[in-house]
Amino acid sequence: MAKRTEKTNERNPVASAVLNFIIWGTGYIYNGKKLVLGIVLLFAWIFSLAPLFYIGISWYLAMPGLLFCIAHFLISLGIAIDGYMECRQ
Repeated sequence: MAKRTEKTNERNPVASAVLNFIIWGTGYIYNGKKLVLGIVLLFAWIFSLAPLFYIGISWYLAMPGLLFCIAHFLISLGIAIDGYMECRQ
């Protein structure tokens, strides 16, 4: 008779990675692990992009520079990979 293994985590790691990449911290909240980090990252994401949504600033002044875009992408990628690995455990 084959052994039956039970999965303790029914969450999808790809969904966790995509959520963390698009909106920082939401993949951690989805996983149910690292909730405090997820909430902090969510607020950091909101505040990092807040100037883009502020109506009083023209789009030209609010547009982030190239270094900001690269840094934002790298942080998003790192958080997505970590969320994926965390969900697989």
